[in-house]
Amino acid sequence: MNKFYDPALLKRLRTGLKISQHKLAKLSGVSRAVIANVETEVSRLSTEDAKKLWLALAEVEAESRKGTLADLRSAEPADSFVKQPGECAVMALDANARQLQMYKSLLVDVHREMDMLKRKEKEIEAWIDEALDDQLRIKALIPGSFAKKYQ
Repeated sequence: MNKFYDPALLKRLRTGLKISQHKLAKLSGVSRAVIANVETEVSRLSTEDAKKLWLALAEVEAESRKGTLADLRSAEPADSFVKQPGECAVMALDANARQLQMYKSLLVDVHREMDMLKRKEKEIEAWIDEALDDQLRIKALIPGSFAKKYQ
């Protein structure tokens, strides 16, 4: 499973930081119900919610690392809840990267649509020019005084 959506990782980081679902919800702006549903694999994280959660966890992780150097040196590797320093920040960056990829894809689609609309606009302009030419030809076919009424 992609780490970005891994409910076990979310729960492991949250519990490793010793924060409740309620506190994480307050810090991230994501509802506690969403957090609970993701952790129990009832639902998946949206990109926007993942970004909010990972950023909140990164902030809590950074705050927890403000101890003294002695505290950091005495920490047992087995007690560490993250595989590497800054794992929450990496998750937040991953969420941002996914969102940027989505925006890039959307932008490519928008450009494609704009190109199609420009082609359609040129086709319509050509049809209008043809219609105006046809109108002039028809007027030229109308005999003398009758043609003057329609000019």
